[in-house]
Amino acid sequence: DLDAITEGLGTRFEILSNTYKPFPCGVVIHPVIDGCIELSEKVRGVEVLRVGLHVNPLVVELCGHRDPKTTAQAKLSVFHSAAAGILRGRVTEQEYDAAALDDRAIATLAALCETTTDASIREDEARIMVELFDGRKLEHHVVHAVGSEARPMSDADIERKFRGLAEPVLSASKIDRLIEGCWNLDKLDDLGTLVRLAAPS
Repeated sequence: DLDAITEGLGTRFEILSNTYKPFPCGVVIHPVIDGCIELSEKVRGVEVLRVGLHVNPLVVELCGHRDPKTTAQAKLSVFHSAAAGILRGRVTEQEYDAAALDDRAIATLAALCETTTDASIREDEARIMVELFDGRKLEHHVVHAVGSEARPMSDADIERKFRGLAEPVLSASKIDRLIEGCWNLDKLDDLGTLVRLAAPS
């Protein structure tokens, strides 16, 4: 169908459907991470019996690494990612580095994670259930993951991601000033200010 090449030309722009990626891992596990972070405050400091992940089949097909040994494998592990989200309340590059891979708390919780696949669950959707030793069950339904077309990242989400990326190389004060400068780019007399702030000390 050659008409598909020119259909909507000049009126439909696919770039408008692009979204920012909130987590540095396989996009199909973003809904799981989103839900685990949402539950993290309620779970912190409480002994977990089991974590149930109700997901689209692609999650296990593409990101089913059970015992990741490398950063690349961890980024394709729904189990590692879910455990990190619950325990640390965030998932950044630091949740996939060597220290995170050696974190016994993350590995122990990851082993308690179980997936149930369901083709009726969309790729940007997930249901998370955390069963605690005291008998309570905490649940969260992610209808659309943060960063999806239906739920784009907010300015605060983008700032949070930037902080996670910049923390290993920039001081907190530099990060604050760099973010402020970016949001007020049109008011800067010298763009070199941003370049200097972005340079590690």
